[in-house]
Amino acid sequence: MSRLTHRSKTRLRTGENQQRLEHAFDNQVRELEDQIDERAEEHQQDIKRVQDVFVTRLLALVRKKADLEKQIVQHVQELAGAYEVVKEEFQAVVQGRSKDVQDAINALDELQRTGNAGSEDQY
Repeated sequence: MSRLTHRSKTRLRTGENQQRLEHAFDNQVRELEDQIDERAEEHQQDIKRVQDVFVTRLLALVRKKADLEKQIVQHVQELAGAYEVVKEEFQAVVQGRSKDVQDAINALDELQRTGNAGSEDQY
């Protein structure tokens, strides 16, 4: 019976050792899971901080773009106004020159008629 008791005690110790090992393993697994969760949370916070920085920068760039577009529109409107003024001045100059040329042609025609009439009188 002593052998039976010895075997029973050995099995008992082996069972206790296995339980102890399983318990230690479970504790290590929980600790690792906690560390993984903590690192994942830290990573998520880092990502959020970086995204916030990028969103802030993007917002600033969008505002700057809107300001530049507004300036471009203002400058285009100014250019359009200046173009209209220059166009009107050019048209006035061309019309004035056209009138001057027409007056000169008319004067030459008149001279030619009076000159021809005078030369016909001489013959």
